[in-house]
Amino acid sequence: MAGLSAAISGLSADQQWLNVISQNIANINTVAYKSSRVTFSQALLATLRGASTPTPTLGGINPEQMGSGGAVNLGTVDVNMGQGSLHSTGINTDLALQGQGFFIVQGPSGVSYTRAGNFYLDANGNLVNAQGDFVQGWVPNSAGQITTGPTNLTNLQILPGEALAPQATTAIDFAGNLNAADASGTVLTIPVTTYNSIGAPVPVDVLMTDQGGNTWSVSAEASGSTSATTLGTLTFNSAGQMTADTVTTYTPPATGGGASPAITLTGFTISPDGSITGSFSHGQTKTLGQVAVAGFTNPGGS
Repeated sequence: MAGLSAAISGLSADQQWLNVISQNIANINTVAYKSSRVTFSQALLATLRGASTPTPTLGGINPEQMGSGGAVNLGTVDVNMGQGSLHSTGINTDLALQGQGFFIVQGPSGVSYTRAGNFYLDANGNLVNAQGDFVQGWVPNSAGQITTGPTNLTNLQILPGEALAPQATTAIDFAGNLNAADASGTVLTIPVTTYNSIGAPVPVDVLMTDQGGNTWSVSAEASGSTSATTLGTLTFNSAGQMTADTVTTYTPPATGGGASPAITLTGFTISPDGSITGSFSHGQTKTLGQVAVAGFTNPGGS
């Protein structure tokens, strides 16, 4: 009977091992699938005699344990959480995790975690997985800043063609050289385009006038204006270094200019840190959100 028991336990354990191997083979092309391995353990049925420690008259004795003729049990089925290979798909919503971590998704049954990053945008612009669960992350506040944390997770949404609210120009940077050999009275005109609070372009000419003695006056004139607004002066030494700057802020008129242009989302990218950056039709970019990743002390367990 012991021999029969050993044979049956061996066949049963071997069948479980083959089941795990078959599962691994069947899922070889499954996105983010983690293979499993089987370990076995010996089945001990009874201890006939316990161990004893040495005495002055007798040495120590090992225990005697009787098994069922070499029976075996299924010990564990462990998931291999090692890094898999990464493949480029050309789809900008397909994500992969390098190292540890899990994507967080919200579905009808609550929050769950997955390594599979084959996401897409649904008809409402929600970033979802193949089961329709919403990918979780963070979105920027009104100042464009993102605060990460476990309590402010939300559904990520990217709307193709989304309109960007107009924002008035606050500063323009430009650089160049002023020729010290220019005659006094020489005027350099630098055309720039500003935008008012409704997003309408307002062309402005920045005028640099040589006053002699390495001093230039600065003024600005908006399109349609009949006179320029004096802003201050720039003074340089003989080496071309600026020694004085009295130029003040210029505010273009809030009205006038051209028609308000529609600024819409034309594309987006997801960077290695999970940040989602949108590209808009006026050539600028804006952070739309950030994908959240959760970590576990024991990724293969609980």
